[in-house]
Amino acid sequence: MGRRSRTEIVRGILERDRDTLALSVQLDRAMPDAAQPDLTMRQVLALYLLLEAPRRVGELARELNVTISSASGLVDRLVAAGLVEREHGTADRRLVVCRLTEPGRRELEAFLQLGRLRLERVLARMSAQDLLVVQRAQDLLIAAAREAIAGPRAG
Repeated sequence: MGRRSRTEIVRGILERDRDTLALSVQLDRAMPDAAQPDLTMRQVLALYLLLEAPRRVGELARELNVTISSASGLVDRLVAAGLVEREHGTADRRLVVCRLTEPGRRELEAFLQLGRLRLERVLARMSAQDLLVVQRAQDLLIAAAREAIAGPRAG
């Protein structure tokens, strides 16, 4: 087995990432007792951002990388579901801030808990030595992601 190029290795990682997503859907089906929140990934991301702090629709749009009208529609659906509330400013009534409601917090927690259960189910099948390899790989991915967020690599 010869040396693979960096491009081939990256391609293999991307294929495995796709497989991981497909397997997570199958794991959800294999866990019928687990609560299955009825949220889109964009809604989950919005709820997660609002968990950190209340935000205006424009801020959500920027952080989710969508248009303001898309973010507004997203917020409308979350408000209709009782997961988010709009709050008008006291000094300036035109200022509208979106805030996570307690049901929204519980729904987000249910979603996150499902992910933890799914991952625990998989990790339980691995040896301690393999778990250390996975943990090291996660550490490397997190460090590289932080570098990518910080900006172009110096050098």
